[in-house]
Order: sequence, then C-alpha cells, then structure tokens
Amino acid sequence: MSEPQRIALLGPRGAGKSTLGERLASLLLVPWVDLDREIEAAEGQSCAELLRAHGEAWFRERELESLERVSARGAQVLATGGGVVTNERARQLLRERYRCFALLASPACLAERLRAQGGAATRPGLTQADPAAEVEELLRARLPHYLALAESVWSSERTSVDELARSLALCVRGAHGREPVAKGQPRLKLELEPTAERAVKGGHPWVFRDKVKRLNRVGATGELGIVFDRSKRFVAAGLYDASSPIALRVLQVGSPRPIDAGFFAERLAASVAERSGLFDPAETDGLRLVHGESDGLSGLVLDRYGEHLVLKIYSGVWFPWLAMLRDLIGEALHPRTLLLRTSRNVEVPAGAPRDGEALCGSVPEAPVEFREHGLRFEADLVRGQKTGFFLDQRENRSRVGALARGRAVLNLFAHAGGFSVHAAAGGAQSCLDVDQSEHALAAARRNFERNRERAEVRAARHETRRADVFAWLREPALPSFDLVIVDPPTLAQRASEKEGALRAYERLNQSALQRLRPGGILVAASCTAHVPADEFFALLRNVVRRAARPARELWTSRHPADHPARIREAHYLKCIAFELSGR
Repeated sequence: MSEPQRIALLGPRGAGKSTLGERLASLLLVPWVDLDREIEAAEGQSCAELLRAHGEAWFRERELESLERVSARGAQVLATGGGVVTNERARQLLRERYRCFALLASPACLAERLRAQGGAATRPGLTQADPAAEVEELLRARLPHYLALAESVWSSERTSVDELARSLALCVRGAHGREPVAKGQPRLKLELEPTAERAVKGGHPWVFRDKVKRLNRVGATGELGIVFDRSKRFVAAGLYDASSPIALRVLQVGSPRPIDAGFFAERLAASVAERSGLFDPAETDGLRLVHGESDGLSGLVLDRYGEHLVLKIYSGVWFPWLAMLRDLIGEALHPRTLLLRTSRNVEVPAGAPRDGEALCGSVPEAPVEFREHGLRFEADLVRGQKTGFFLDQRENRSRVGALARGRAVLNLFAHAGGFSVHAAAGGAQSCLDVDQSEHALAAARRNFERNRERAEVRAARHETRRADVFAWLREPALPSFDLVIVDPPTLAQRASEKEGALRAYERLNQSALQRLRPGGILVAASCTAHVPADEFFALLRNVVRRAARPARELWTSRHPADHPARIREAHYLKCIAFELSGR
C-alpha cells in the first residue's frame, strides 16, 4: 500500500498557513489539521494562555506530542506553528512523514498582519523586542529550517489565498511548478569557497562547480539550492545544475524571499517594463524582453517577433519550471505562439519539450514577419540562429542605413541580409551579401522582396554569393566597394581560443580595407565574448593605421538597450566604423 499523502505547511506566524491549509485540503479532498488547535484541544486552553502560563520550552514539548499524534494519521494538510521547526525531533518527523512547503512573507507584512489579528492578545511575544523587531528576529533564526525542510517556497504576500491554493494543489499533484526533489529530501544547501561567496554577494549570478566547498547531499538539476555562509546565514538562492560547470544559477541574493510563481512573475514584469517605450511598436516589434543574467534570470532569454515569442534556455535548470513559465508568459503577454529553443549544449530530459516545440499555440509553418525601424523582416523561429534573427544588431543596422546613400555595399557574413536591407532603404546603389549558408541567403533575398514597396529598395541592385568569406576575400580581381560590413559569428568559444580570434579579426578587416575605395566606410563587428571591446577596438585602430590610408573613426557601439550587459561575461557585442579619406 502506498504511503498516504501528508502535506505540511511551514512558515512564520502571520504567513497564512491555517487559511491556506484549509483551502488546500478542500482541493486535495483530504482532512485539514491545524497543529495549534490540536494543542488547544489536548490542553483545554489557548496557545496564548499556555505560553503565558508555562513558557516556550514546555509549549514546544506539547507541540511535539501533538505532532507525533497527527503524523500517525493518514492523508492530511497540516498547518504547523511557526516555531515547530526549532525542535530537532519535530524536524525529523516532518522530514520523514510529510511533504513540506514553506509559506513566507516579508517581515513588514507579517508584523502588520499580526497587529491586525490582535498581536500579543492572541500570541504573546517570545522575545523582549517590539513586535516588528521580534518578527524579523524569529524569521531570521527559523528561515534556514524552513528552507531545509521545504520542497518549494511560496509567497503569501501578493497572491490571493484561492490562487495560491490552486497553484500549490497543482504542484502537489505534480502538474507543474514542482522542483525535482524526492519526498523527504532536505533542502539542498551549498557552502562556497570564500572568493565565490564574495562574488555572489557582489551580484555575480554564477557559482562554478569547483568553487562549491560543500553540499549537504546530491542535487538534482533544476531544484532550488540555498547558499549559506559558515555561520549558517542565508547568502543566496538559485537553481542547481548537476552536470554543468556552472553549479548554481543565482536568482536572489541578500534578503531571502520565496522563489515561486510570484517571484518569476515579478522578474518577467520588470524586464518587460524596462523595454516599454524603447520602440514604437508600429515601427519595431522585434526585440528582446528578457536577457538572461542581466535581467536576473540566468540562462533564459525571451524574444518577441510581432505576435510570436521565443523562449530560449541555455541551461537545463529551467526544464522543471517550463510549465510555470509558460503560464506566466501567457498570462502577461498573450502571444499567438510561444516557441521553445534550447542551446546545443543543453541536455533535454526524457519527456520534456524539445527544441522547436510550441509551449503554447502551434509551431509556425513558415518564417514569421516582424518590423525593425519600419522595415519588414522574416524570422525562422525553428531553424534560425539564436531565436530566429540577430536582434542585437538592430541599431548598428540602422547606423549603416544612415551611411549608405549612393554607395556600393559589401555585406560579409550577411546571414539574412539585415545590414543590406537597411543600406538599400538608406539609398545604397547596390548590395552584395556573402555567406556560406544558402538557407541564410535565401532569407536575405526574401527580406529584400518584403521591402520592395520602398522606392530606395527597388532601386538598389541586390546580389548574393554563397562562399566561405575567408577564402572568398583571397580571390584575385575582386571588385571594390564604398561600404564594407564585417560581422562574423563568434570566433572563440573558449578563452584559450582568444588569440586565434584576434588574428582572424585582423586578417578579415585587413582584407576588407583592401576592398574599399577612397572615401569608403568599414564597419567591423564582433560577438565574441572572449574578446573584450577595448581590445577589439584597439586592434581595428591598428589595422587601419597600418593600412597607411588616412581615416577617421565614425563611432563605436556596444549593447542595445534591450540587451543590457550587467555582468562582465555578458559583454559580447561591439562594433566600430571608420571612413577613409578621399571620396
């Protein structure tokens, strides 16, 4: 016979455990048990009277006796007292006989609720502090126990009881939002090397595996891991990865708070709000809404292409949370399609959605259309690189368009022709796209056709050439151009490849300069994270200087506003432009 389903709600007084427990029990069709009421029934007095008369130590013994009795019963939802976790035997019973969930709220919220409920009249203080200070002191002391016992943590602060009960019922039934933690497992706890702990406290979102000093048990990918310092104080919480060199992707630092649907809804709303007003939706509806680490959601990006959204994950930690994310994104943004893309190095668990599957809506049968500064482009959400298009180069494409009037343009590593379409719309005479992918060049030709209603685009001659750019530039008797764009894919996947990447950038741009007429413009870009912007700019300035062709630097650029870079490792994109004299 299977073990009966026993659910225990943990958390401080004022968190709402009793109210939530009663609603949850009705949804799960099991009895509701309130531990404080069990004590009162056994002793014939209220908990407040018992504490006043006998003190806390005596009360904890009676609390343990009541817990031993009720834990021997069958299926139930148990609302515990806030201090039950201070008793070691009680913690053992909860760990062995219950699936535990923590219900939390901020100290200010808890103090206000307790005042509204009558304060010391219903429960005397356990310390000599004022009520607000006592709440904060007790929460700080008991929080490690709540986190160690709980499968997941839920906030009662901004969510209605009915909504919270429905979400928790789904979690209990395994429908969604549940971490991959076996019943009875203590919360995963990490202790870090001092350098890593300082980095996390300073805001770095990654904990590398070789910096984890101690784990209390084997962790599962996607479960919540809590970082404590040597004094057992909370440092951070994040999602654990059992196989990646990045062992923990940090979500919350400093002050503990529940990592639940409310947490992720807040992060999503903040990211979307940050992009609000950046673009006129009638002119630009292709943009990044969530940019991973820089938006506090490490390893996760969300891009918009018109009415379609693409969620891309760069770490397997997100698979257990996909259903919850799907629901949150659907409720907030109402996409026609939400498509999943996964990084090539992410292992997809059995039964999980795979790369290119629709999380909501249906997979588009053809590339979808979006707008960029009034121009129309297609994005192949299923086969395209990144999430379907290189949205991060939007502003650089616009800058090229402003420089292109009357010029013959060479677009190297052209991909889907974004730079060329902007150049044509800006009045370029001709555009030649060179790329080794016929699939990409076919998209470039279609993107030109999408914009032929513009007189400038109709007037521009457009050609494509399928070739390896490095080899093509060595061909004899190549024509010359007035504007050359050099925008290769990343040239170094790891730090050890950096020097080779720098040499490749040097060769490419030296060859590009040789193709420029007097007065021509060179636009050189890099998306290689292992090559810092300052080094890339210095290299290009040296290339131009050694070419012995007088030139002036027009501009440098880095990340656009919808791709913020708030940690060092997020700085990958840089671009620089030069104009030769003599036109």
